[in-house]
Amino acid sequence: MLDFGLAVLQSVARRHNGDVAGTLHYIAPELFLGQAASEASDLYAFGVMAMQVLTGSRPFENDHSEPLITRLLNSDPVVPEGSLPTPLRRVLLRLLCRDPKAWLNDALQVMREL
Repeated sequence: MLDFGLAVLQSVARRHNGDVAGTLHYIAPELFLGQAASEASDLYAFGVMAMQVLTGSRPFENDHSEPLITRLLNSDPVVPEGSLPTPLRRVLLRLLCRDPKAWLNDALQVMREL
């Protein structure tokens, strides 16, 4: 839960040398591209945590940083069909989506969608 809420402390999410700080599986893909932390990046971390709690796995499993970052940047997350009720699965996919046009705007919108 330490990653959740770091958007406020943008200096924590991106160090002066461009490195990204945080637990790798929970870092939003856009942060690896040099974008600033935002509410959307917090919602991404929430989506990863929610998926882990609800399904027992994270969207991208890998213990090695380079392949994991590559998958985060280039692959869509998979939430197996039938693993969750359809509305919940749809919200998780939007929280974990790489396309900013599909992102949920804020936590209130997440609650409305649920």
